[in-house]
Amino acid sequence: MRDSREMREDLRSTLKLVESAQGPILVAFLISGWLAIVDTLMRGRASFVFLGPIANLINLGVYTRTRAGIGESKDKLSRHDTIFRYWEVATGSIYVLVCDYALNLHSPLDRDAFCFHLPTFYGVVVAQNHREASVFLLGHAVIILPMLLSVHHAFGYLQHCCMLVAAAWMKHKLAYTAARSLALLEEHEKLQSNFHAQSSKCKVQEQELASKSNEYEEMSRLAEEVVGILA
Repeated sequence: MRDSREMREDLRSTLKLVESAQGPILVAFLISGWLAIVDTLMRGRASFVFLGPIANLINLGVYTRTRAGIGESKDKLSRHDTIFRYWEVATGSIYVLVCDYALNLHSPLDRDAFCFHLPTFYGVVVAQNHREASVFLLGHAVIILPMLLSVHHAFGYLQHCCMLVAAAWMKHKLAYTAARSLALLEEHEKLQSNFHAQSSKCKVQEQELASKSNEYEEMSRLAEEVVGILA
């Protein structure tokens, strides 16, 4: 039973990690903060890239606050996490549109961040299946299209996206397997509990029958003694 409980908790924690939006928000905050620090060190002054971790920190605060008021409804929690996962993608897109296009702010790390870091984040961390990954990566490609005009960069991005979509598909299959395993484990525990209850009930009935049998044997012996005395 202990191994079964540990396995159940492992499966639940795995599903929670995959389905929750908290993980992607934390990853985005850490990576964007890391990029901002590197860009600051390269420039020798505070970098505008700090707008990224600030935005993700705000997302994390809003996510935590709104989630606390939802309760334990699985459907509501699932919708809540889905909204914030999609909002993380929207946050990345808004960052690119505002900083790169509207404010014309550029960093030496832009190409790596836009062509590799963000797609990897969308495809592996945020997306729960290959369909979401495809939509996220296609939309991101439209936003960063000026960076993909050369054959080298376009095919490099396409190859990278193919691997990310494959990773998202495997992630989906693993999550599905974990969910099915958890359901089967809970069903097994339920059947095992019913079996133990029925077994205990049968043992009680067996003991009652044995007691009745002993009483009948005792009555039969007394009857034979009485018959012997009378004879």
